Amino acid sequence: WKKMSSLVEKELRMTLSKDLGNAGALLALGDLLYDEHRELSEAEACYRKILQRNPTHTGAIRGLVHMLLDKPKTVEIEVLMKRWATTTPEDKDLLFARARYAEVIDANYQQAEDFAHQALQSSPRDAKALEFAGRLALRRGDEEEAEALYNRLVA
Repeated sequence: WKKMSSLVEKELRMTLSKDLGNAGALLALGDLLYDEHRELSEAEACYRKILQRNPTHTGAIRGLVHMLLDKPKTVEIEVLMKRWATTTPEDKDLLFARARYAEVIDANYQQAEDFAHQALQSSPRDAKALEFAGRLALRRGDEEEAEALYNRLVA
């Protein structure tokens, strides 16, 4: 996979050398750099270039929010999530980001769990939401629910 990922990165960079404003290539490169290579500053630059041209680009907002949740930069995250909610309020990724925000920033585990379950209603087999909801169930001591969520994850 690492070799394939390097080839994809090379292809995306070649596309961007011809068209610097290609939002699809910038988003794909940002996601690749963030998810696979953990090159956070370069991934962040990709997302921000997209948002300079299109402040409501959901994919770039999603990538940047998830990245910032790892840092965390609360004011910027709140602004981005509000912008995201105006374009796609029921997006499972937005609900998942809200769940992570409630957990990481607010330490409000009940709210985090509520958002995780909303994300699962939207997409019942979403691996990130299942794992997250299972972890939160374990946090509150409900091993039975956590096991059920983890079983759904591997089914």
